Amino acid sequence: MNAGHDSQLLALTRLYLLVNLLLIAPALAQNADQNSESPGGITARGANYEVVRSGPDDHLNCLYRDKVKLLCPEGVEFVSIEQHHKLRDYDLIIVSMGQLGSGTRWHDWSVIAEDGKRGTIKELASACLECEIKVKRLGPSSNEALFIYRQEQHLVTARFHEGRLTMRKSKLDPHEPLGKEDCGGLFGIMKQCKETKPNSFYCTTMGSTARNFFIRRIVDHHSGFSIGRLEQQCRAACSTGKLMDRKSFFKRVCRHTPD
Repeated sequence: MNAGHDSQLLALTRLYLLVNLLLIAPALAQNADQNSESPGGITARGANYEVVRSGPDDHLNCLYRDKVKLLCPEGVEFVSIEQHHKLRDYDLIIVSMGQLGSGTRWHDWSVIAEDGKRGTIKELASACLECEIKVKRLGPSSNEALFIYRQEQHLVTARFHEGRLTMRKSKLDPHEPLGKEDCGGLFGIMKQCKETKPNSFYCTTMGSTARNFFIRRIVDHHSGFSIGRLEQQCRAACSTGKLMDRKSFFKRVCRHTPD
């Protein structure tokens, strides 16, 4: 196995998450109460929210509202406050929760609607693989917010309006181009397949944990890819020792138009 390439994939995954964080940062900065934020906790309409430990270990897995336990799912190892947005009559707190460890990247997400009297928990995403909840539209002077994320080859749109949360799913475009950095990582994996002996245990696109989740994220977040089809392409490269050039790969596999 090529440890160097796996390290590159891990770095690419981290960069991917960082870029998406930077994309939502302006919205977060616009709506965050700079005087109320603190590590592990926030103040929303006068209510103090804090994530604390529920046991003797270091896992942060309970969310408290004004010292009263609000969210502490059984079997969950962490609860994390991810976003805080202000509307006219509500504060919206986006929370993720799940298991720790490199092999557990399917997390649950909730939105807490705080109106100054109570915090109401509403499910936003369940078992979402490397989920990226993005703000599509936010009306600080109104009571409406629109969030989007990708899951199981669908675009999920969550609309919060006047205290209610509605969800809508739409199929992703199977012809949507894959991002250039992800395509480059995928091409690197196929190059490894080409250099692997036929029928070898290592003739697979999955391999290490980093490669496994890199492939799974691409397939989950894009409609035009499948693990089975990528595995077939890998086995073909193993058996023939041939692979199309990088430019052709970007055009035919990742659907990029020539520059």
